Amino acid sequence: DYTVSIPDETVLDELRAGRWGRAVEAFLEAVEYIVGRRREPPAEAPIPLPPLQGFHAVKLKLGTGSPWLDLELARLVGEVLEESRVLVRVDANQAWTPKTAVRVIGRLERIFGDLLELVEQPVPAMGPEPLRRVTEAVEVPVAADEAARSLEEIASIASKRAADIINIKLAKIGGPLQAVRGAAVAAAHGLEVMWGCMVESGYGIRHAALAALATGFTRIVDLDSPLFLVDPPGLGEAVSYQATDRGVELLAKG
Repeated sequence: DYTVSIPDETVLDELRAGRWGRAVEAFLEAVEYIVGRRREPPAEAPIPLPPLQGFHAVKLKLGTGSPWLDLELARLVGEVLEESRVLVRVDANQAWTPKTAVRVIGRLERIFGDLLELVEQPVPAMGPEPLRRVTEAVEVPVAADEAARSLEEIASIASKRAADIINIKLAKIGGPLQAVRGAAVAAAHGLEVMWGCMVESGYGIRHAALAALATGFTRIVDLDSPLFLVDPPGLGEAVSYQATDRGVELLAKG
């Protein structure tokens, strides 16, 4: 997947004013470029753009400070994704209260329909209880990120069924071994496993990809951080793997 960042203030100002200007148009064009609906990016994109196109899923960042504005951004992206049938994963980055989260997620389900795959960390990371309240009240799967920083926190969330998915990051949990352990704890409680990243280069993402493949519990992969870096170290070490009946085979390197 690729992360669709919160756009710059020019876009948000146009939405607050209730008018679509060039900034909003550029935001829509940027999303179209990411999912492969247009060949050329906008001249002045209001969000970071990747060096490649055609993603099958996008991770939409929300959490502007205004739930209304969050939903306006979601509607804009939904117009692009509906025709392309691209999955969307919403990341609220702890922006909402449990009550607001339930209300906003209900509207997100109406905007995206069956394209909405999950909502990540909709409430502040203050233990499993706020997450549990949201998870029990909505249909869409809820992922824990900032609330699942350690094996202990993962175990607490999993045992209380406070989330449906655990987002595991090597830089957050303490390396590949701890990450695989965290995935095993989540899976033992029937939770799904998502692999995310911070700002790792290609070297870090390679280790995360190998750990994800090693667990057997992986369903969702969100390892796009090198695409946000200028000339990231380790890019030449990028490796593609494929799961086969004989195990994991190397497809390409370099």
